[in-house]
Amino acid sequence: MSKQLYIAKSVPNGLGYAVELTPKVARALLLLSIIVGSALSLIPAPVFAVVAPCGATITVNTSLTAPPPTNCLGNGIVIGAPNITLNCKGLVLSGSVSPPSTGIGIYNPGYAGVTITNCKVTGFVVGIQLDSSTTLNVLKSDIAYSNGAEGFLVNDSSDFNLLAGNQANGNGIGFWVLSSSRNTLTDNSAKANSQSGFALSYSTDNALTGNKAKGNAFEGFSLYLSSGNTLARDAATSSGDIGFNVFTSNGNALTGDMSTNNAHDGFNLFSSSNNTLARDTAAGNALSGFHVLVSSENNLLTRDTASGNTLEGFFVSQSNSTVLTRDASTKNVGDGYILDTSGSTLLQQDSAGMNGGNGFLLTQGSDSNVLNSNAATRNTANGFAVSGTFNDNNVLNSNVATTNGGDGFYLQASSTLNWLLNSKANNNLGQGCVDTTGTTVFFGNAASGNSPPQSVPAAECP
Repeated sequence: MSKQLYIAKSVPNGLGYAVELTPKVARALLLLSIIVGSALSLIPAPVFAVVAPCGATITVNTSLTAPPPTNCLGNGIVIGAPNITLNCKGLVLSGSVSPPSTGIGIYNPGYAGVTITNCKVTGFVVGIQLDSSTTLNVLKSDIAYSNGAEGFLVNDSSDFNLLAGNQANGNGIGFWVLSSSRNTLTDNSAKANSQSGFALSYSTDNALTGNKAKGNAFEGFSLYLSSGNTLARDAATSSGDIGFNVFTSNGNALTGDMSTNNAHDGFNLFSSSNNTLARDTAAGNALSGFHVLVSSENNLLTRDTASGNTLEGFFVSQSNSTVLTRDASTKNVGDGYILDTSGSTLLQQDSAGMNGGNGFLLTQGSDSNVLNSNAATRNTANGFAVSGTFNDNNVLNSNVATTNGGDGFYLQASSTLNWLLNSKANNNLGQGCVDTTGTTVFFGNAASGNSPPQSVPAAECP
């Protein structure tokens, strides 16, 4: 018996008729289904232009038309489906002023693949929030201003999102990534926020590139208990506190970042280890350019520049095993480099020039450090100084001190031996080499053109 296909026919009695399903007919039907399916797949998803009330949940591609949600007591717009786009067309979503809004301007509670673009959000608790494992979202060209808490909040395991070209002005925190990983923030700006411009808390493996923080009341960029993040070519300017603050955070990389005219340190590592700062610049900050302190271990600072800061260029305090190499410290009001109560640190091929204090200073229990192939030039005080008690077993090798206002090398009050080896002191206004306690081993050094006579035998520092 041949197989038959029954097709309903629109006739009053609802009867059907039989069509024999021959191979030829089957092939024709299959070809037709392929053609129709392919044509349908080329038709883009529709975009609906809507007037959205406060608290509206959208589930399709949406383009706002005037008037947008305004004076909202609760949320402005809620995302209700994955893989959709919300385009606000530059319209402003606003929260209630009196009584103040308790909601979020645009809220995604967990839908993936959503794009939010060209939105302006103000007057809410949070401007735009990604929450509850929201992934693969794109926030682009949005502006969040004058919101009570965060301008942008990426929260609660919301990973793999992109925030690009957004602005956060006059909020609490500009951009906050909280308990979330592998997000990318690029070319965003945070200005005049009452707390930090950009903050990472309990977050790992995020990338911040080309972002700018200006005039924020706290830090420009803050990392708290956050590891494995990369910050590249970001800028912090005129912050009310530290430019870049890495607090109890390990294994981060800051590369090519700039911190200028901040009210505290330019870069600060506090109880943070195994971080790398490379080619960063700290200029005109009210305290130190770079400050490594309180049990921050095994950090690398390389090719960084500190200039015009009110205190030191580089300050390592109560921290061990730091490596500073090929860094430059110039025209700081205080010393170029200070090691304070810090040990096993390497300073190699660093330069200190025209600083208001010493070029390099080891003080207050700094021991077992190595200073190799560094240069101190035209500093107001000494080129190199070891001063204070319990500064022991330090090796100064192949360093050069030239035209400094004090001594070339000043070594004082060490309880056991330090070594000054293969170094040169030329044309300093003080002596070439000074050893106040007789506990320094000299070998292979040379001195010329220094002003007073040497306080050590000519054979040790001629």
